[in-house]
Amino acid sequence: MEVDEPVGIQLPIEVWESIFREIDDPFALIKCQEICESFYWIVSNQLPNYEWRRRAKDHIHEFYFHEVMHKSSQDFYIREVLKVEDRQKWFGMFRSWFKWKMFDHKKIAAAQLIPAFKTDTVTCFDVWHDILVAGTRSGMIEFFSVTEDITTSKFDTARIFSKSHGDEIVQVRLWSASDSLVFAISLSADKLVKFWNLETQKEITPGTIYADQICSSTMHNCFAALRGKITEYYYDQKSDRVTCGVKIELDCEHDTLLTLLSLHTKPVIVATNRFGILKTHNVSEPFLSREKQHFQVTQTYGGKPLSPLMKKKNKFLVTFRNAVIGISDNELLIHASGVDHRMFTNFGNRNLKSVKTHGNNLFLGFSSGRVQVINYKNITFLFKFNYRDHDDREITVSTSSSVDDIVVSEFQTSPYVFTQASDKSLYIASLPIDDAIVAHRST
Repeated sequence: MEVDEPVGIQLPIEVWESIFREIDDPFALIKCQEICESFYWIVSNQLPNYEWRRRAKDHIHEFYFHEVMHKSSQDFYIREVLKVEDRQKWFGMFRSWFKWKMFDHKKIAAAQLIPAFKTDTVTCFDVWHDILVAGTRSGMIEFFSVTEDITTSKFDTARIFSKSHGDEIVQVRLWSASDSLVFAISLSADKLVKFWNLETQKEITPGTIYADQICSSTMHNCFAALRGKITEYYYDQKSDRVTCGVKIELDCEHDTLLTLLSLHTKPVIVATNRFGILKTHNVSEPFLSREKQHFQVTQTYGGKPLSPLMKKKNKFLVTFRNAVIGISDNELLIHASGVDHRMFTNFGNRNLKSVKTHGNNLFLGFSSGRVQVINYKNITFLFKFNYRDHDDREITVSTSSSVDDIVVSEFQTSPYVFTQASDKSLYIASLPIDDAIVAHRST
C-alpha cells in the first residue's frame, strides 16, 4: 500500500476498516499501522474479530509465547499464555514479535542515553518498560525515566530518585510487584540484598537478607540464592510489604554454582560438576502454586568441561527449551544436551563481551562496539549459523568501546535494546523511523 501525500487520506474510518478487513496478511496489517495514527488505531481497535491468536500460533514457536507476551503486556499477570482469550493481548504479542524480528533486518545506530558519571561508575543496570535503574561502584542506586520523541526518534532521561545501598552494587533487577507497581532488588559486593519501591521512592527490605546472586522473573516474584538455598520474594498487597515465599534448598551435589536465572516463574542455577561438566538445577512446575510441593530437576549436559575463561566470565543464559548459552571472550557455547551442542571460537578480530536472548532473537555484544542480532527458528539454526558473517544487520553502539551488557525492553509497543559500553556510558537502540512515517505522524 502506497500513500503519496501525508494529508491526502480523507476516506472515512468505516471505509478504511472495510479495506483492512480484506487484508489476510497479518504482517501487511502491522506495516499499515506504521503509515499514520489513524491506521494504527483502526488496526488495533476496529478489527476485534481478526484471529491474532491463531496467527500467532501459526508463526511463533510455543516456547516463545510467554516471554514475548510478557514484554508486550507488562501490566498483565500471565499464568498460562495459551488460555488467554483477549484478542488485544494476542495482537500485542504478534506485533511485538514482528517488531523484534525486524532488528535482524535493519542497520541501526544506538544513541548515548546516559553518559558515564563524572564522580562515580555504573557497575550494573536493568530496564523495565520506560524505567531504568543503575547500580554504582560507590553503592548508589539510581532510578531514571526514559522518554522518546517519536517524530525525531530522540531520547531523554530524567532522574526519578537515588538512594544509597551501601557497598558497591554488583546486581540490580527491576520486577513487577503487581499489575501497577514496579519494585527493584539490588545486591552489593558484601552480599546484602535490598528492595526498593519506585512509587514511594523508599527502601522496603523485610529485615536483613544476604545472597550470592539475585534474579527477577516474568511474574510477580523474584529470587535470591545463597549457597544453593533459593528464596522467593513477592509483594503481598494485603500487608503492603515484600514477603518471603517458597524456600528451596537444592541438592547441588558439591557443584560449582555459576549463575542464578529465572524461566517463567521458576529459578534456575547454571553450575558445573567437579569435572567441569555443565549442569542446571531447577524446580518443577508450576512454581506459582505456593501451597504445592516443588521437586528438584537436575540436568547434566555432557560434552567437554567448560573452559576456565568461560566459568570466570560467568555469562550464561537458559532458553525456554532448556538450552544453555554461555560466552567467554573467544568462545560461544550453545548446548542443548548430550551430544547436541556446539562451541564457536572464530569471530574474526573481535571478542565476545555480552549475550542476551529475547523470544527467538539472540543478541551478541562484541569488543568492536557492535551488537549482532540473530533471528533464529530453533537451536539447530544457531548450530549452523556463520558467526563471522557480520554485515549491516548489527546495532552500532560505539566505535571506541566494547558492549559489556545488553538489556531489552518494550514501551508503547516499540522494542528497545539498551547497552552498557566499556566506557560506562549507557546506550539505547530502536528501530529506525522511515521518513514517510515521520511525515504522517507529524501531520
